[in-house]
Amino acid sequence: MKKRGFAYIIMSVVFIIDLVLKIVFKNKHFWIIKNFFKIDYLKNYGAAWSFLTDKTIFLIIITLVIFGFLIKYFYSFKKNTRNIIAFGITFGGLLGNLFDRIIYGYVSDYISLKFGNYNYPVFNFADCMIVIGLILVFIGIVKKEDNYGKNSSKR
Repeated sequence: MKKRGFAYIIMSVVFIIDLVLKIVFKNKHFWIIKNFFKIDYLKNYGAAWSFLTDKTIFLIIITLVIFGFLIKYFYSFKKNTRNIIAFGITFGGLLGNLFDRIIYGYVSDYISLKFGNYNYPVFNFADCMIVIGLILVFIGIVKKEDNYGKNSSKR
């Protein structure tokens, strides 16, 4: 299997973990670490911070466009472990939330963090994978590991 194929294996694993966690935590509300980390299931009909609430079709289309762009962009990157993981977990997270939107019309969120009197917006495993993955992609960009960078010939 080509090295890039591992990104799709990672995507599948992240997607399955996301599905399982959303099933396990459905309708659950309990503290993991009192006054800091809570499982607090809710249905998010929008994007991050409930932005674009009830714009499900628009969010599905935007996700598909972003997914397509990232898949194309993925093939312009140097084949190294960080980049394979970065795109794999990003794809898995996008697929997890896309699946929710298409099947249910909302995304299942359940991770709630509290910092003093501030409650951070509830999110899920897929969201974590998207953020971590995009940070790793950004590192690749900074290191000029895409076709637009100086190191693009070192594939």
